[in-house]
Amino acid sequence: MGDNIKKLLAVVVILTIISSVLAAGFAVIPGDIIIPGGPAQYTWSKVEADASVNLNDVTYGNNMYVAVGENGLIKTSLDGALWSLRDSKTASRLNDVIWDGNRFLAVGANGTVLKSTDGINWTPVPSGLSTEIRGIQYGNGIYVAACRYGEIFTSHDAVNWTLRKEGVKTFPIPPGGDQGLTDVIWTGKFFIAPGFNGALRGVVNTSEDGITWKTIVAEDYTVFTGAACNDSIMTVVGNYGIIYTSNDGLNWVKRSSGGDNFCSIVWDGKMFVAAGYNGRVSTSTDGMSWYSVSSGVANTINGIAISGNTAVMVGNGIILKGTKSLSAGKYKVSGYIAPNFYYDESVAGLIKAGYKIKVIETGTSVLTDASGYFEIMDLPENTQGYTLEISKKGYLSEWVKIQQLISDTVISSVSHGISLQAGDVDVNNAINMSDVVLLIGSFNSSKGDGRYTSDLDFNMDEAVNMADLLIVVGNFGGIKPA
Repeated sequence: MGDNIKKLLAVVVILTIISSVLAAGFAVIPGDIIIPGGPAQYTWSKVEADASVNLNDVTYGNNMYVAVGENGLIKTSLDGALWSLRDSKTASRLNDVIWDGNRFLAVGANGTVLKSTDGINWTPVPSGLSTEIRGIQYGNGIYVAACRYGEIFTSHDAVNWTLRKEGVKTFPIPPGGDQGLTDVIWTGKFFIAPGFNGALRGVVNTSEDGITWKTIVAEDYTVFTGAACNDSIMTVVGNYGIIYTSNDGLNWVKRSSGGDNFCSIVWDGKMFVAAGYNGRVSTSTDGMSWYSVSSGVANTINGIAISGNTAVMVGNGIILKGTKSLSAGKYKVSGYIAPNFYYDESVAGLIKAGYKIKVIETGTSVLTDASGYFEIMDLPENTQGYTLEISKKGYLSEWVKIQQLISDTVISSVSHGISLQAGDVDVNNAINMSDVVLLIGSFNSSKGDGRYTSDLDFNMDEAVNMADLLIVVGNFGGIKPA
């Protein structure tokens, strides 16, 4: 069979596939990507590592960090780097610690409640409780304790406690019963106590006064492990990387899922910081778009506390200190770029390298490295923001608008890189039939063949074949954003 007939048959096949793709609604028409100006990320460093020391929570108050953990463990630090062991006078596990404005309170197993005004000297408080207290919070003139079996207690002095919500201790757990609560926070308007029920679904309990509670049940099979809020957004995180947000505490929207379990979340004044299993750390300025950040460890992180530009994370056998590097008036923009098609990992470096990121306003440009990562350093602060053009030969360019640059900004993560569409063979800012025809001209060629050209070998397998055609077809109809 002659080459012309082979090419003709290939065109017929491609046209058939294109027709099917377009009929199925898979044509891609890209648009601008808007990145809110975000705060700087923390750079984490390990300050303590002891596999025998497990810490469950940390807080900041009275100009110091206080961390609590297994077997009554309490440690304190003035700077997050140097830590001192304190005598808790208990061997019970401690789950949570807070600063209420006047004193520290730590709670844990067997109804344990400890108090300290300086974080150094601790006194047991006879709570009269026998259940395990998982979380404690102070707000609206009242203390609220959230417990292992779903019980909720309140107190005006942290000594005398009143049961406000019954728990369920029978087995098997009735599907409607709360099997466990994990945390409690005060939003400034009401309390939020996350956990899970007997059907193993995530639950969020809310109350304005700590006395009357409403329970909202999520659709997901998960355990909500932590909660945080800012002035307008409430966020809960849980197992399997699940994240929900709410504006009113009653209606919750799922924002993210997947990956390692989250164990804790805080709001640092500019962004949410969530952490959990295998050293996972994710951040978000709005609760909707989340970015993965390297902690540098694989330990489980159980608690986070932040003061100013310094943060502390504690967990199983680990204490980490995080700092923000804020250079005066100049900031870094960074992120990851990737193609939108499958490729073999053996050639990932070839495919991910060489994307050009250009700052339109300054003319500055950089190229991605073999991991698809880029950094643009020392961009001047600009409340009007910047526009980035991302391009690569054979791909449709993409625009990224940073609404304002007031600190270091990450536009994409390694797991959620900005994707460019491959297939603009003739570089006319559209992927259409002319690109298909050009690619057909090199169809079934391989490296060393006179018809082979690397610009058409999108997946870098040293051949222009059906895999490359399918990449073009998958992006057929795409156009460069105006």
